[in-house]
Amino acid sequence: MLRFLNPHTHVIMYRAGSTQAADCLLDSKLFPLTSSVRYVSSYTYEAAYDARSLAPVAGYAVGTLVFSALVIQQTSPKKFTGGVLAPNGHIYMVPRLADNIGDFDPATGAFSIIDISDVISHDWKYSGGVLAPNGHIYMVPELANSIGDFDPATGAFSVIDISDVISHDWKYAGGVLAPNGHIYMVPLRANSVGDFDPATGVFSVIDISDVISHDWKYRGGVLAPNGHIYMAPKHADSVGDFDPKTGKFKAIDISDVISHDDKYYGGVLAPNGHIYMVPHNANSIGDFDPATGVFSAIDISGVISHDLKYTGGVLAPNGHIYMVPACANSIGVFDPATGAFSVIDIPGVISHDGKYAGGVLAPNGHVYMAPYSANSVGKLHLGSNEPAYKVAGGVPATWGALMSPHFNKY
Repeated sequence: MLRFLNPHTHVIMYRAGSTQAADCLLDSKLFPLTSSVRYVSSYTYEAAYDARSLAPVAGYAVGTLVFSALVIQQTSPKKFTGGVLAPNGHIYMVPRLADNIGDFDPATGAFSIIDISDVISHDWKYSGGVLAPNGHIYMVPELANSIGDFDPATGAFSVIDISDVISHDWKYAGGVLAPNGHIYMVPLRANSVGDFDPATGVFSVIDISDVISHDWKYRGGVLAPNGHIYMAPKHADSVGDFDPKTGKFKAIDISDVISHDDKYYGGVLAPNGHIYMVPHNANSIGDFDPATGVFSAIDISGVISHDLKYTGGVLAPNGHIYMVPACANSIGVFDPATGAFSVIDIPGVISHDGKYAGGVLAPNGHVYMAPYSANSVGKLHLGSNEPAYKVAGGVPATWGALMSPHFNKY
């Protein structure tokens, strides 16, 4: 029996590799896990799932932050949108216009491609991906009429047709694995939440048109410690609140705080339990507290006022959130403990517009950014190649946190 301490100071216990139902202490409530969900036993995915959040690693030495661009031999525009860390330690990048999956090995710095053009050659295919308990990565359809199914263990890619359920353009943007084992897809222009069960391969939709019918609703979702999925507003004047346990969706109005179009692009769960939403056109960081339902905005206009600033963010072992540059010539640095925001200027390395889209924390403790229009993988070097998390008993036990549904998705 192992123990993880979550940010709410409760001890959560789990049995590694167990497939039996268990009750987990979660914010002073019992949250039942379903016995039907089977977790990959080769890494402690179950531990990460139960731990709910990632606390800063005590004494983690960051030292000088160094950004570098690792050149890749691929020059097409709008290549990838997000990446997912797999149990083999590789980061797989989700194709948007690219006709391939990007395969990046943080241990060696090697980048290669897995051609999928014989399966799908649609433009604007997918927007983000999610690691499922079966070890497959499922890619969220944007214009594609299918869910991309990639198995890192074999390198095989296939598609799951959903055209008989939904054929809307600009369907979803990002997805989240929920406690019931389903992957829920965040509505971009769709009037539904996409519901995919990796165990059965069945896709269905949960209609939300009676709650919100806004075009360009949300981009990216975050699983909170209360088990709800919160969606970051793009044009919507609300935070989307979806409860996988009940299938209910509601919109939390934020129009009295911000009514900017193209507000945020994804969000990050911090150790304090708040969700911080990454500014795209907004001149603020969105601060949402799932415990109270309160939304506020942290003004950053005194530091940066660039449009199309960042696309996604990554929580690092030091507890800081690093925001991935799109058109900004900097990496955004936010400290949830103090509320301070600063930037790391990178124009000397790369000044390309539309640089990167989404980032992933690798087991070596560094953050890697998926190339959008950049011809490189962005690397933010944290510390001195020390592991992000300790290895216990020869097993990368705390890789589980890296693969947690709270963090390892886009």
